[in-house]
Amino acid sequence: TVQAGAVFVTYGGPSGLSVPTAGQGGAWQRVDKSMGLGGAALKAYDHFGYQLVAGNFNGDTYNGRPCIDIAVASAPIYRAKISAGQVSPSVAHGAVSVVRGGPGGLTASGSQHLEQGSMAGGIAIKDMEEYRDLFGAGLAITAADTDGFDDLIIGAWGEDADAGAAHILRGSSQGITAVGQ
Repeated sequence: TVQAGAVFVTYGGPSGLSVPTAGQGGAWQRVDKSMGLGGAALKAYDHFGYQLVAGNFNGDTYNGRPCIDIAVASAPIYRAKISAGQVSPSVAHGAVSVVRGGPGGLTASGSQHLEQGSMAGGIAIKDMEEYRDLFGAGLAITAADTDGFDDLIIGAWGEDADAGAAHILRGSSQGITAVGQ
């Protein structure tokens, strides 16, 4: 799909990173929305991978090591749509997919698709998606509290006519939650 985007993860080992070689495989993984990440769908011009951060949002471990999750932003570009003879801009509201890490690498199982107004941990993320919000234009990991889970900051640079906003969403044993945002 045209400019849908993807993320390639290369795994390290005793000899360093395992760089993928054409026809030879290697310790790497492709992640994109065709995996069904929390209900996200593969779409043209989605630019999945526009921003990316890695952290342990649900606190899981394997053999005493943290299973690292990734938060990946999609940032649709601005483009005009022509429908019934009328030109209107694209939505460009943005979204973030959280992909869980586990013993076998990244998995779609338990993944989350986050947008403004969507549910995260049983609570809606504040605000509603609007034209040009660019939710996910900035991502960062923080420790907003002392519960031991990594927390996620999601920037919405275009919120409120480009005034901008930052959403601080907490990590929990179930993943990212809007509780206490």
